[in-house]
Amino acid sequence: MGNKYSKTFLKSVIFRIDLAEPISQSKKLASDFHEIIKEKFPRKEDISGIHFEATMGIAGKDQGTVKQTQRVVTSHKFTNADGKIVLMLEAEPSNLNLLFNTYNDSNELKEFVDTIVCAIKKIYGDILVKRTGLRYINDIILDGDAFQWAPFINSHLIQRECGGSRIPHPLGWG
Repeated sequence: MGNKYSKTFLKSVIFRIDLAEPISQSKKLASDFHEIIKEKFPRKEDISGIHFEATMGIAGKDQGTVKQTQRVVTSHKFTNADGKIVLMLEAEPSNLNLLFNTYNDSNELKEFVDTIVCAIKKIYGDILVKRTGLRYINDIILDGDAFQWAPFINSHLIQRECGGSRIPHPLGWG
């Protein structure tokens, strides 16, 4: 893949998996999960918190009532050896967040995601994924004219061709 950006402005990358239903938060399952991912995430930390929930009555005899509940929940934080890649297994709602504070390439991301998905399947069985997300967070500092973006754009990623002829970009990029 020869057409990569010469400079990267990525500050961090976040990959998220939202599960349709909560998974068990037992200490044994969390430890078993860690055993599988330990090679990539040797450090594990349990983080306790309080989950607050409020239900408001809006109709009938419950109108104007507010019911509040709280419970202690535990999330699990797994970190790679240098602390730059963090996996959070959140208690409420059930989701996994994989944060890369240093990002090398999509192959590394895929490798980590594959490891995590295999570990989830092995420990928790078949689960239903509600949503996945991938966010790239850039740190671009524009000096001078804020509309001079040409130095930040790789022309190979935006050039268009028609019948073997290159069509210039309408804004003059590339």
